[in-house]
Amino acid sequence: MPGKSADADPLQDLRTAARGLSDSAEAEIAELRRKVEQLLDQRVSPIVTHVTETAGTAAREAADRVRRNADDLVEQVRARPVTSLGLALAAGFLLASLMRR
Repeated sequence: MPGKSADADPLQDLRTAARGLSDSAEAEIAELRRKVEQLLDQRVSPIVTHVTETAGTAAREAADRVRRNADDLVEQVRARPVTSLGLALAAGFLLASLMRR
């Protein structure tokens, strides 16, 4: 266009300003992302690790208790087979009675 200089192009100025804002926003988003990752590493990861370790320990302890109780039960059955059979029959009768209702 005759009579207009390139320096006075408002559209070009707008594009430049928009690029600057876009670059600034991208930089801020990248910085926020870095901060969130840092917070996750500092705060959440140790908590998750602790919970995982605690849950694993509890599961191992529960499994050990179940094994010990099962071993104790086997010993009781071997020591008193007639009593164990009578208890098993009584429990079966009770369960059958409850299931019929």
